[in-house]
Amino acid sequence: MPLKLHILSDLHIETGGFVLPESDADVLVLAGNVGRGAGGLVWLRHQGFTKPVIYVPGPYELCGQGLAVLAELKESAPPGVHVLVSDSVVSAGVRFIGAMVWTDAGQLNAPECFFSPSGSSPVLFDPLLMQELGILTPQDAVRLHHQSRERLVSLLSQPFSGKTLVITTHALVSANQRPLYTNHRPNRTFIRQFDPLVKQTQPALWIHGGVAEEIDMKVAGSRIVSRPVNQKEGLTKLFNV
Repeated sequence: MPLKLHILSDLHIETGGFVLPESDADVLVLAGNVGRGAGGLVWLRHQGFTKPVIYVPGPYELCGQGLAVLAELKESAPPGVHVLVSDSVVSAGVRFIGAMVWTDAGQLNAPECFFSPSGSSPVLFDPLLMQELGILTPQDAVRLHHQSRERLVSLLSQPFSGKTLVITTHALVSANQRPLYTNHRPNRTFIRQFDPLVKQTQPALWIHGGVAEEIDMKVAGSRIVSRPVNQKEGLTKLFNV
């Protein structure tokens, strides 16, 4: 029997009071930016979803909290909720690997992507953390990106006989093919160069957040999916693996 996944990302519950739609999903996958701090876990407790949850925190979880919140989320997660921070879990015979992966401005030799056109303030995702926390610099983000990427490569290299699903809170470069993101200058803050890794490891499914429209495409035989909740239609759609 296929495993039915309910995939959502970028809920930003503080701004919209999102209510989880009813479904017969076997697993709920949350690909980042659910709520600030432990807000996503509090929200989950009130949704009545009783099956396994795979939750990969995104930059929004850290806003106003700091890096320590990642360990707090893992420690305070209720039974059945798996908070993945550059690690993995096997549920229903499927391996889930989750990582935030951060922003690598140096990747495209474009540190200017950390600032607005006026140069006065950072823009989007990780730069938002830099602004709110006052402790992260572009160099910190690049360092964290490389650490997360190395861990992701290590996890994917470990043998596993079943299907592997990857969840990241940043998109693949393939997402840049979408018309919405064409020539969009701040792309570099939320899209990572992971296409070669997909082609090398070929996970059954790569789920990501960090974009504003639904993505469902193939890269080298792997299915790439994103389901941000600002897509008001089809939020009960399930994905079989």
